[in-house]
Amino acid sequence: MTGGRLDVVWLSPTLAGLPGAAGAVPVVAFEVESSWRTRKHIKGDYLNLYDLGAAIGVIVLLGEEQDVDGTRRFAQTMVDRPGPTVLVWSQEDVEALVAGRVPRQRPAAPATTREPELVQASVDEQRHTGKFRGLWAWLRA
Repeated sequence: MTGGRLDVVWLSPTLAGLPGAAGAVPVVAFEVESSWRTRKHIKGDYLNLYDLGAAIGVIVLLGEEQDVDGTRRFAQTMVDRPGPTVLVWSQEDVEALVAGRVPRQRPAAPATTREPELVQASVDEQRHTGKFRGLWAWLRA
């Protein structure tokens, strides 16, 4: 990986039929801050997670809840933007997960109230022409 080092990355084997993809695919990555950090450190964590391109990135802010509250608010506003999904967890969240409890819910970015509609493609395979037909056929297969 180019760029910074990440603390923990969970990998998944590459799909055998995906041409050009080699090695393992990053699925979840963690950046763990075990002591007080500046906004510059948190921005670096976000950039490392963004550059990796894992399905989900997590910034873990360890320490007492009141000590990391301001940092958490900053980190949450920074990760609530288009791009890869990045979560911000506290030590309390990690302890809840280890104990088998669900971490407390925090406000998230507003979600859409409408469920996406699934549409069945009705394109006749014989009539689909154009320079992307080969890719279309491979994806359908």
